[in-house]
Amino acid sequence: DLDVDRLVRTVASGRVYRQDDFLSESEVVAMLNEIETLRSRGMFEASGLSDTNRGRNQGFDGVADRQVCAVPWWKDALSGEEGDDKDDGVVGSNAKDEKEEEEEEEEYEEAAEERLRSAIRDRLARKLRLALSSILNRPTMSDPTLAHECYYSRSTPGASLKRHMDERHEETKGPRGWLLPSRRSISWLVYLSDADWDVGSNGGQLISFPQAKFEGMRPGIVEAGCHDGNL
Repeated sequence: DLDVDRLVRTVASGRVYRQDDFLSESEVVAMLNEIETLRSRGMFEASGLSDTNRGRNQGFDGVADRQVCAVPWWKDALSGEEGDDKDDGVVGSNAKDEKEEEEEEEEYEEAAEERLRSAIRDRLARKLRLALSSILNRPTMSDPTLAHECYYSRSTPGASLKRHMDERHEETKGPRGWLLPSRRSISWLVYLSDADWDVGSNGGQLISFPQAKFEGMRPGIVEAGCHDGNL
């Protein structure tokens, strides 16, 4: 469960809130299997930090830059339409040979894993999003019609993502500022790490650069990144 008080104060001070063991080992495996399926279908593409001055010619590659894939079920999950009502059972004759039994067992296992993934999708797209919207006073996060992006990200050995800001105030965006009804307010990352993950051997560590000290922080009133209460 989220430590609400620590979450509120950590985010309000412009720092990263960390929740260990957010997903179980079986849930991590289920999501990794989905990612591997998408990768095998060629759905991932190289994506680093964009330089707006270069337009579409960013020059990303799959070695130095990470690879990303838009999560295919995200939009449906936002509105609660993700998933279907079809029966996951296998219907057929009682007389089965060994091959049929193996195929049936495989189908049941795939169906069970898909149900697990469906529960994770609901947890991320609806429950966590709505909880953060309420806890952190971000009302637009609860609106499924607005842009709430979500993607899978994977990196090969040696790839990196340079230091950057996820979002900036509209006044710093030039002519592109104030065009949209909302902006990114909260970013959350779910690391699908192995139990024996080690930063020295595997890399992939998130490094943040918060203000050394934030004077006068008052959650809901004065927070890092807000302007006149506008989060």
